[in-house]
Amino acid sequence: MLESYRGRTRTAATFVVATTVVGSLVGLAGVAQAADLPTVKSLSVVKGSTAGGTNVLITGTGFTGVSETTSDGDVTFGGNNAMSIIVLSDTQIAAKAPAGTGTNVQVQVTNANGGSADTATDNFTYIQPLTPTVANTVKLSAAGGTTFTATVAPSGSVGQSSDVTSKKITATVNGAVAKVAYSAADTLSITAPAGTPTGTGGTVSVVLYSDGVAGTADTNAKYVAVITKLSVITGPTSGITGASGKPALSITGAGLKNATGWLFGTGNSATCTNVTGKEDTQVTCQDVPGHAAGPVSVTFTPDNSAAYGITSGATFTYSDLG
Repeated sequence: MLESYRGRTRTAATFVVATTVVGSLVGLAGVAQAADLPTVKSLSVVKGSTAGGTNVLITGTGFTGVSETTSDGDVTFGGNNAMSIIVLSDTQIAAKAPAGTGTNVQVQVTNANGGSADTATDNFTYIQPLTPTVANTVKLSAAGGTTFTATVAPSGSVGQSSDVTSKKITATVNGAVAKVAYSAADTLSITAPAGTPTGTGGTVSVVLYSDGVAGTADTNAKYVAVITKLSVITGPTSGITGASGKPALSITGAGLKNATGWLFGTGNSATCTNVTGKEDTQVTCQDVPGHAAGPVSVTFTPDNSAAYGITSGATFTYSDLG
């Protein structure tokens, strides 16, 4: 927890009165010994949201005596009072940037002697944050690679493909870097990385960044467990019986650990178990149950009541031909 710098005092300018005697003349000369003004040497963060709230560590000198009462205006961003101020020492202040606009606005610190000079080391730039909206029907494969669209606000923020590069727009899904591309006006295409299936009540956070400044997260999408490949994709309507030490079929996917309720089509259950050491991605089924001719989806119930998604890799086709 940050603590305020203690023992602060406001340094007053010291006046030395010198008496000079020249012949019969006596003069008084008031000589002011100027105290040091504060300086801002660096900012830990030089860009932040126009909405305010960016935490900035200010490093410099002469911070003793700086008021932590924001209304006193001893720490300002482009002339606007900081949202919060904690004086850590004579050389560091932790501040929260207020809402604002502008490029290279001055972060100024003021003590009893005056304000810090405007230099290149105190520049702070405000960036308009981007907020995505994702449909609540979006399911993301736990294996990664699902591409979905997000509507971007405010309107007009992304008007052409070059905006993705010029505004340095990036994205994360649950904190992991995701691929982002222009789709249409105010719409971006995002390709999700691999993730953990979302359990009951869980959420997936999709965040857009403009030049490193984060917008508000969307939490509508969900990661789902998936089957990506079956080792055998066709078989007779009578089913397949595995041999000792040789299962009838192997399943590859993501989010398969502790999955139960394996079905081939509707109501045709199979006994399938996780492969030791590869529990999340591989399962073997000792037998494949019989079923009427035609393609069926292999489904299951993921652990933690998470959702699952059906992909083309989960299709098994029964045939009544020899």
